Amino acid sequence: MLDTLEIATDRYEEKADKYFLFHTTITDQGELVRESKSSREKIPHLTVFTKRTRDYRNMLHIRIESLPKVLYGSSLYETKENDFDRTVDFINSSLNELGYQIKKNDILDANFSRIDFCKNLEVNHHIADYIRLLSNFEMSRTDKTEFKNETLTFYNTLRQFTFYNKIQQIKQDKKISAEERNLVKDMPENILRVESRKLKNRAVVNTFKRQIKMKELFDCEVCKKDLLENYDKLVLAGESTEELNFNEDLKILKRLGFNNFMMKNGVDAFLKRYNYDYKLIRKLLNRVYTRQHSYSQLKRIKKLQSDTLTPHERDLLEEIRYKLAA
Repeated sequence: MLDTLEIATDRYEEKADKYFLFHTTITDQGELVRESKSSREKIPHLTVFTKRTRDYRNMLHIRIESLPKVLYGSSLYETKENDFDRTVDFINSSLNELGYQIKKNDILDANFSRIDFCKNLEVNHHIADYIRLLSNFEMSRTDKTEFKNETLTFYNTLRQFTFYNKIQQIKQDKKISAEERNLVKDMPENILRVESRKLKNRAVVNTFKRQIKMKELFDCEVCKKDLLENYDKLVLAGESTEELNFNEDLKILKRLGFNNFMMKNGVDAFLKRYNYDYKLIRKLLNRVYTRQHSYSQLKRIKKLQSDTLTPHERDLLEEIRYKLAA
């Protein structure tokens, strides 16, 4: 359900006693970063630091690199809705140990700088089959990187949507403890991991249209909705190199009607020309049709494109969607 989380708040105090030291540095971007240097050992999977904002407020950032590792000892497991209290208690006790005082209510009210939703899908075929198929798809306003049919990521500066072989990742990652690697050494590599990462507060607000709070995140439906919405944004890549001329397309659409317009352009070439931006395509359709009619035409575009897939490929895609929705 949840993996990496980062919250930020200005409602905190630093303990002023001999057990705690604080080290201040300035990053290459000119940000003032102040980090706790406790005399005790660092807390695994937790990073705590402060940044000074442009309006000169010191914001305390608390990042949990892998919540499942913190709670269950391995990222192979998934968090649950009833892990909420344990997560808040971990943050509160860890901050106290590192020399920061913060009220529980201020943790609950903190804004998020990063949220990673995730789900492990136990799939029926080889992981490479799914990655290879998905690598033929595009997502609007993102770039794409694929590695050896093992990992596929759609990304920009604000967000990432990724698929990868979870068991293989644990087996090969040298940073993972031997104990955790032993946990999966005899397991079949049939877990397709899907992650939707919001890398900045702006991405969080863009997704939820507001500042979402800690309690709201521990809801399986919130995770499911986000993963499905991102999955449904994937469209098959086309080959067109034509430049977009919105006004010309509008004239042709009005003159020919939807069916003839799509026959003239071809679905793949049309989507490629619009950079798979369904908001822009909807804008085009809304200039000619009612909102309800435009929505049905968008569904037809996806259906027309999916018809180019083989039955086996459609089964693979439907399997992923079914298991994301489960």
